[in-house]
Amino acid sequence: MKTLFTLIASLMIVLPVSAQRDDFDSPVLSPSWQTVRNLGASRWSLTERAGFLRLKGSTVTLDDTEVPPVYFERKSLPKDFEATVSLDFEPGKPNETAGLALRLNERQHYEFGVRKSVSGRELFIRLVTGSNRGILRTYPIRTGPVALRIRGFAKYVRFSFSQNEAGFREIGGAETKFLEDPNGLLNVGLGIFASGNGIESTSPADFDWFGFDPNPRDPYADLVVTDPSLPKGYTIFSVPAAEKGLIQKYPFVYLPESVVPVSIEHRTAVVYARYGDREMHADVFRPKAKGKRPALIIVHGGAWITGHYTMENPLAIALAKLGYVAVTVEYRLANEKKYPAQIHDLKAAVRWLRANAKSLGIDPERIGAAGASAGGHLVALLGATNEMKEFEGEGGNAGFSSRVQSVIDIDGTATFVDPGNIEKEIKGPWDTNTKLTGFTYAENPEIWKNASPITHVNVKSAPTLFLNSSSNRPFQQREEMAAKLNALGIASEIVVVPDTPHPFWLFRPWFDTTVGEIDRFFRKTMGNRK
Repeated sequence: MKTLFTLIASLMIVLPVSAQRDDFDSPVLSPSWQTVRNLGASRWSLTERAGFLRLKGSTVTLDDTEVPPVYFERKSLPKDFEATVSLDFEPGKPNETAGLALRLNERQHYEFGVRKSVSGRELFIRLVTGSNRGILRTYPIRTGPVALRIRGFAKYVRFSFSQNEAGFREIGGAETKFLEDPNGLLNVGLGIFASGNGIESTSPADFDWFGFDPNPRDPYADLVVTDPSLPKGYTIFSVPAAEKGLIQKYPFVYLPESVVPVSIEHRTAVVYARYGDREMHADVFRPKAKGKRPALIIVHGGAWITGHYTMENPLAIALAKLGYVAVTVEYRLANEKKYPAQIHDLKAAVRWLRANAKSLGIDPERIGAAGASAGGHLVALLGATNEMKEFEGEGGNAGFSSRVQSVIDIDGTATFVDPGNIEKEIKGPWDTNTKLTGFTYAENPEIWKNASPITHVNVKSAPTLFLNSSSNRPFQQREEMAAKLNALGIASEIVVVPDTPHPFWLFRPWFDTTVGEIDRFFRKTMGNRK
């Protein structure tokens, strides 16, 4: 349905910069659209398909320095903006592309468009920054119209799409600094393009409408980061909160898939243990194909006082696709119960897996654990304390072993008892170890030692991979713990993922590295998946 504003704009044949939408209903293109050089009339039409702006891609690309590309743009963008276009384009050949673009000049522009793939169609993000020209990423889409959206902010832009579904899915981003002119000004054009990329295009690109918002809503406006149950100064650890904290430095990140494929059985909020009226929950992701499979628990981070087990469900889905029975587990946070409740919970979760191994299709001799940040510390402690009865707790299934065959600690500490760690707690403001144990080091050094995985390394401890970010997180003693394990003949490795912030495992492209390293180490230490 066309808005009154659009009808008025069509009659005037002028679309102001602040207008929200151009429906391409007028037989004359609005003067707000400009071309680079003089584009011939044979390359576009407002009449061949009523209500659409049709572009016919030529051999010319946005990189060309002399011949006009098939490209219409709008100038004078505000610092923040949101642009959306509805595109109906079915490329018949791999060379044919069409979509949205941000363009400073031939050597500095970003393209977000549609092209042909081996199996159908795909979105692509192409960055041209001087001599660096390449595809940032691709994403498969089904046939039919697609809405493309670029959202621009002071330091970064984000690319997203929608296909007849609720909301947009972000698939990446880029820094704006590469689109600055020599004076440091972001004086780019925002436009729509079509190209045959060196070959004449035979498939027209039909743009149904173009929407523009010079005052986009803050993408994190509804983000909840405070909770009265948290100690003063602490915030909620969630995927959106982590994204907000790193997106300006790492604008290219995007979230992994959270859709459960039909080949995976998903059981939600399964109760794995009870403490009186308190139920402990887990989500189980299990391949439907028959056969005994290795299993693993996945433990979330959040400084032991925040976070939620379901934030690790995408990791569980990815590992289930590889053949694991993957289980994201809840544990009691420090505001509810102090240490050692958390390790009791993880031991109970492993015992529950063995107690239900037959119904879950689990090989009870191949159970591992992966955790991140606070969860990394906890799984390192879980593996280090194999067969130590004092850590079992009262979570049920006492007749089953809580032993794990392998552990991946993702950027979690191996010790609390380190001079630098102790000094950090004294200085504050985040006294995480004290919040977990209920004591400062001076008040109870023994409980700090007891909560440190490195303290308990022995011949029965599990093989352990330390998968580390490249951010500066001193006083962890991961190297020392790995050395102690190796000295006992127990496999232990340290892998550092380059150029990564602390919560790297939650975001692509590092998510894929995380999945690959977990799979590699589990296969090495627990045997084949099949």
